[in-house]
Amino acid sequence: MAERSYVHEFIRASAIGEERGAFGMGMPKETATSYPAKEIEAHLNRRASEGWKLVSMEPNWYYEVKGVSGALSVTRPLAITGWYLTFERMASGEP
Repeated sequence: MAERSYVHEFIRASAIGEERGAFGMGMPKETATSYPAKEIEAHLNRRASEGWKLVSMEPNWYYEVKGVSGALSVTRPLAITGWYLTFERMASGEP
């Protein structure tokens, strides 16, 4: 049976920051930077050109917490802050 090599990596996507109202007043609001789709696509294409096959791509979500009342809060996905990737190829380097 052919030997396979695997690579596991994490690549960053959006970053989370805080935004305040005019003059820095008010409660801070969590915001996400724009999603770097072209950079992520370029990374995947570069790995493919090296003979790697993508076998798993799992998002790392950042969850925003919204306070509804003193005793109740709601969480919801705000952004994908990165991806956990797994690639495989034949151990000899051949696809």
